[in-house]
Amino acid sequence: MPYITEGYYIDTFKGLMPAVQSDLSVLIDRSSDVIDMVTQYSINKELSEYNLLIETQVKKATAVQVMYFISNGGYEDIFSNVGEAKSEKIGSFSYDQGNNEGSKLVCPTVFAYLQPTGLLYSGIGVKS
Repeated sequence: MPYITEGYYIDTFKGLMPAVQSDLSVLIDRSSDVIDMVTQYSINKELSEYNLLIETQVKKATAVQVMYFISNGGYEDIFSNVGEAKSEKIGSFSYDQGNNEGSKLVCPTVFAYLQPTGLLYSGIGVKS
């Protein structure tokens, strides 16, 4: 389930546009998947059913993840680089891929947006 619409991304967030406009809906879907992974699938109802802070922060986190995908060549490039070695050495030959920034799946800003929501909490809840 996508957490934002194309209208929100373009008109409210004013994010970068992909080279092909039709890719935007796919990037929104994949970014929503990333938000689900980061929050350990704790968003279990419509965003509008949460308080305004949580709804706003999840939307911003999703939008910034879309921008991150666009800035790094799309989600395919990021997914294809995950887990690749940074450097290898065989005998006297060595190869260094640098800091491998492209292999990071999640934009660091996503965590900053989600931090005040409680959705990153992975502990055990207390029932009273």
